[in-house]
Amino acid sequence: MRFVNFVKWVRKLRWVGAIIAVLLFVLLTVVPVSATNAENERVITIYHDGIEQTIVTDATTVSDALNRAGVAMAENDTVEPGLNAELTANSYSINVYRARPVVVVDGTQRYNVMTAHTSGKEIAAAAGLTLYDEDTYTLTRIDDFLSEGGVGLKLTIDRAVPIQLNLYGVTSEVRTQAETVGDLLKEKGVTMTSQDGSNLSLDTPITSGMLVSVWRNGVQTVTVEEAEAFTTRQIQDADKAVGYSEVQQAGVNGKKLVTYQIEMKDGVEVSRTVIQSVVTQQATEQIEVIGAKSLGNVSADKASYMQQAGIAESDWTYVDYVIERESHWNVGSTSSNGCYGLGQACPGSKLVAACPNWTSDPVCQLQFFTSYANRYGGWAGAYNAWLAQGWW
Repeated sequence: MRFVNFVKWVRKLRWVGAIIAVLLFVLLTVVPVSATNAENERVITIYHDGIEQTIVTDATTVSDALNRAGVAMAENDTVEPGLNAELTANSYSINVYRARPVVVVDGTQRYNVMTAHTSGKEIAAAAGLTLYDEDTYTLTRIDDFLSEGGVGLKLTIDRAVPIQLNLYGVTSEVRTQAETVGDLLKEKGVTMTSQDGSNLSLDTPITSGMLVSVWRNGVQTVTVEEAEAFTTRQIQDADKAVGYSEVQQAGVNGKKLVTYQIEMKDGVEVSRTVIQSVVTQQATEQIEVIGAKSLGNVSADKASYMQQAGIAESDWTYVDYVIERESHWNVGSTSSNGCYGLGQACPGSKLVAACPNWTSDPVCQLQFFTSYANRYGGWAGAYNAWLAQGWW
């Protein structure tokens, strides 16, 4: 009996094992097993030091990929793409350019630099030099250690000559490799006609800084770009005291193309007339807010206004004495005979030319009366005159 039960138990285990095997087969064939980081791996080919090296990595930047490949970068080496470039595609090529010594010869000057660049402009820039388009250069290999002081490259710059070229009234600095004025004009594409003249003969040798002028005699037209001046609009604010000023919108000049008819004779302009003007960019109006609040009596702030008017503090006592007796510090004080203001200008219209807000601006009025006081030699003299005659 026990043996029969044992056999049944073994048969049950066999069925359970079979079921488990079937389930494992289904899981392995239907549900894919993900490989760790497989989706992040990329193929990187690195070209450096004359060799090609390929790695498979999940690096996310060029710098990281180089580190994992054991490729070290020196201070002046360069790499494409850049060290901080992110790697997102499945494959990349990375080029490492090793810095090497370069001797840069610029006239009598000699520079030694370490650079990985191969173009003349970039090598010159590494030496702190600017290579202009008209300059020429030669790049040669240095093999003679004794004569050149090392092994590397030599950049020899042949500088173009800078001159001033005035072409039909417009002067600009140009650079040239030409030997004569005639060669220069040919190099710059300037064709002389029977009406054209030059300050120098065509066989004149080119020298640094020289002025070469080309003109056309007779009546001709020229179009130039000029500034279109902005206008200013003032807004009076009755809530702000006189003397207050604020730019609400800054003005910006516009642009216009102006065509002139000019007459030239032997390179000298003898007349110029505007025949057309076209605005190509509208100017932006400047808007200013100015105070227009009527002040009336300003004695409470007289020290501030005298200071703003530029009156020396040593004269304040004299000013106060005269103004107090003329108007009691009332900006709008008007007399029966038409005198007006703090110092009683007679007639009051004298203030119009000096003060835009002549009826209510204490600072401008004080500046006007300071000028008036100069007929007495200044405010001290005006004070003495008032003491002597009761008026000024």
